[in-house]
Amino acid sequence: MPSFDKNDQFHCDVRVGEGCFIWSDRPRARFFINAKVLSERLNCKNPSVADGVDGAIECCEQNRAVIEAACQRAFAEQGGDTVDLQVRHFPTA
Repeated sequence: MPSFDKNDQFHCDVRVGEGCFIWSDRPRARFFINAKVLSERLNCKNPSVADGVDGAIECCEQNRAVIEAACQRAFAEQGGDTVDLQVRHFPTA
């Protein structure tokens, strides 16, 4: 299962897609969190990267534990070195 270091940072980049991502340490994999998930499951305000990355990154940092747990579920389901987190990987509120 993927492991994360508290120093791992979230990144947002419109070239990757509308959303943010984080890399796990072991195994090395990129986990992508799209704007829909940021909004619906993490209640991020204006999660669009085009609206500014700082707010999206701050929201991810505030929800780090929830995101890391979702990464575990998604990796168990999908595996691979690039994993897209879906709404179903997050608990319902």
